[in-house]
Amino acid sequence: MDNEPEYNPPAFPMLANTRQNSELDLDLAQEGASLRDIFAGQALTGLLAAGSSESHADGGARQAYLFADAMLQERREWVYSDRAAAIKAAAKAKK
Repeated sequence: MDNEPEYNPPAFPMLANTRQNSELDLDLAQEGASLRDIFAGQALTGLLAAGSSESHADGGARQAYLFADAMLQERREWVYSDRAAAIKAAAKAKK
């Protein structure tokens, strides 16, 4: 799984106000955990709660990131799907 920002964005980005040449710039001050990390943490919680045979540290972590990668791939496919485009167009038309 690639870590391109568009597909694995920061989960909780924080903006910093900086001034350069008397213009306000908004930059990421702290990226925080990635969306992949958050998805993996949630998957690991589920694996542990279900008593998965993969709940030992190495196997559980690996399995959790496999789930996270699958979730990111599904997210990528949905974002670029025709259905997503239709929903976005309908929301824009309401404005």
